[in-house]
Amino acid sequence: MYPVAFEVSGPMALFSDPATANVPTSTHLPPPTACEGMIRNIAWKQGAGIEIIAIGTGQFPRFVGYTCNSHTSPYRKSDQVKGKSGTGRDSDCEQMRATALLNPIYSILAILKPHQTIPIPNAEDGPWSTPGVNVAHGLQEMLLRRIAKGQSWRSVCLGLKEMMATYVGPIRTPIEQRLNMPVPTVLVQVTDDEQYDHETKKSLQVAKYRNGLEIQNGVMHFSEGIKSVIGEDGLLRFADSYLHTDSQPRT
Repeated sequence: MYPVAFEVSGPMALFSDPATANVPTSTHLPPPTACEGMIRNIAWKQGAGIEIIAIGTGQFPRFVGYTCNSHTSPYRKSDQVKGKSGTGRDSDCEQMRATALLNPIYSILAILKPHQTIPIPNAEDGPWSTPGVNVAHGLQEMLLRRIAKGQSWRSVCLGLKEMMATYVGPIRTPIEQRLNMPVPTVLVQVTDDEQYDHETKKSLQVAKYRNGLEIQNGVMHFSEGIKSVIGEDGLLRFADSYLHTDSQPRT
């Protein structure tokens, strides 16, 4: 297994709580699926699996109202859908109101593993994809180099695409340990990689939730086998010294 640790922050974030329906209210911390999407936006190689170990916050949550026009909202009235974007009487836009987070800061710990189901692409797809190459290790090296330089394949967003991250780099902000609360449900999986279709080269879309989690001292833990701790400097890190050292960005 190959560890990765990084921090992401921005002006606003919105990770919709499943219980808030058509008036989205952000959860206090991003779900593992959103963190996996951030990693994929920084760098990605097919054949590697991602396991989110822990997510911490560097600032006590501050909520703010957010309004925007959305022509993709599933809650539009059917007689108002005209297939036109923009504004005005002929528009199919709906004004969406939500409650977002202001100036969020997140520390994320993850483990990369070679996937047992999704095959490695053929050699003609690139030199990294030849049989026998450790895809997870290659992805770790690419991620840690890009995190150290502040680079990414795509722009990293915090929930909505218009809420861009302004910092993606090494963990530098101490955890806000005053936050303690139960989390009723968290989206932990969007696609089931164990059900991989070799013809379409896509995984089956299956949403899975996890119940009964807690935010303890500003951190939500997801793995029972791999532990995370808050260091003396207040930063989130792997409890295992080898994993902590190996998760540091490459210069």
